[in-house]
Amino acid sequence: MHILDVIKRELLLVLKTNNYLKSIDSRLGNPNNSFTVINDVSWRVFSKELRQRVTGKVYWTEFYRYYRLKFLLFFYRMYIRLKQAFGYKASDDELQDFELESH
Repeated sequence: MHILDVIKRELLLVLKTNNYLKSIDSRLGNPNNSFTVINDVSWRVFSKELRQRVTGKVYWTEFYRYYRLKFLLFFYRMYIRLKQAFGYKASDDELQDFELESH
């Protein structure tokens, strides 16, 4: 919950949109993680532009911030999968926004 308190509203909109895209992809039989794909491509473009415009220290600071966030999100995803492995499932309230049935 602390993360949601500090995230800008625009980023929350992107995350929510990503969840809808994942739901649509899943229903269509294409379970790609569009957020990860978009994130990786965006970082490559941003990194290339950043290298040309800033000093080495600023670039490495942004590099660290990006991979730190990616690392934390990876472990959060693993935490969720571990919970699912022990039988904890999303509640109907959590699934309401996606109009999915709980299993």
